[in-house]
Amino acid sequence: MTYLQQAKDNGLLFEQMLYDSIQQYFPDFVIRREKDVKDDYGNDITAIDIEIYKNLKVKDLKKERNIHIFIQAKWKDNAEPIKSINHFIKCCDEIKNMKKIDENDIYCIYATKVDVSITSKEALSKLTNGENIYCDDMERCVYTVSKRIADIFGKKIPKFVNKIEVQQLMQSTNYDDMKKANLITLVINLYGYKKSHATKFKHAELVKILINKNDDNNIKENEGDVVKILINKNDDNNIKENDDEVVNNKIDNNTHIVKVEYNEPNIRSSNEVKSKLLKKDSKLYNHLIKLKEILKQNGFDHQDRMDLHTEVLNDNKESTEEFIKRVNILEGKDIDIKNPENYDIIGRAIVLLLGDLEGYNKDAKITIAFIDNNKIKDAMKCLLDNI
Repeated sequence: MTYLQQAKDNGLLFEQMLYDSIQQYFPDFVIRREKDVKDDYGNDITAIDIEIYKNLKVKDLKKERNIHIFIQAKWKDNAEPIKSINHFIKCCDEIKNMKKIDENDIYCIYATKVDVSITSKEALSKLTNGENIYCDDMERCVYTVSKRIADIFGKKIPKFVNKIEVQQLMQSTNYDDMKKANLITLVINLYGYKKSHATKFKHAELVKILINKNDDNNIKENEGDVVKILINKNDDNNIKENDDEVVNNKIDNNTHIVKVEYNEPNIRSSNEVKSKLLKKDSKLYNHLIKLKEILKQNGFDHQDRMDLHTEVLNDNKESTEEFIKRVNILEGKDIDIKNPENYDIIGRAIVLLLGDLEGYNKDAKITIAFIDNNKIKDAMKCLLDNI
């Protein structure tokens, strides 16, 4: 892959991650990508990657600010030229004039990997609310921009959690030597504990949670917020935590079999056009994320434009009803994650095969990672050695 192609792919990934993050934290807001922005404001508006604002009614405008945020996202190793910054500023000004928005309610964010030049900073500073947000860690940069948006709208979002660090912690089994803060991070991110609950546990209790969860033992939180570990492996009742009640389920004797779970299987969100996203923190999701991290640690670097997902439509013309129908066929399907025959190479992608899908012209699958053609067979061997 050429440097220019890599830079382009990284830019698209950065923009997609930023869009996904904003959608996650601001689901009730209007969030538009470049195409929708151009459709509304004209084809000359080419420097706005993301627009976000509240969908206010006319009567609300008298008592609430009509805040609009415009974002240009770039992920390059060198600073953006002043020409690009000026074009971004021009596009923001044109929209402000078109919509007759107060300049105090326009926020223009230029998000980058590296700091923009001094002249570019000076140009942005002439705007009432213009700024450059930069960080060379893509995930942290996405969070920083999302946090800035939250501050502008007076909202709160959770603190930053580095997914790579979580995955590295996941691979450790030496919990006794871990700091309590790291143990808390794991039980929150792996098993959905609320932070208010997790912080009440002692170091030893957190270790027991992780050891017994990983061994498919049973954990129950009692009314006094004290964790009791149920060690009896002959008991086939799996007691798991629920906000309102304790639910009893049967344990599958084959711990290699996990279910396919999708994020809101009866809904297609706006960033899911042909594909459905896997449910985060489900067993399958955590397993595949761990494999992705193992590949990276072994030198098989890869970039993804979309989180773990399954393509369910043949083309964009198929209806939402067809989309949901096919998702429901796959939802809850049992997959043996230890069976090498369930993994394959398709083009440059290493995938987990899900089998036939009614009405779909190809095998349903979950793409784990895109790897360079000359390395993909070695990457597959590495993956199979670690399943």
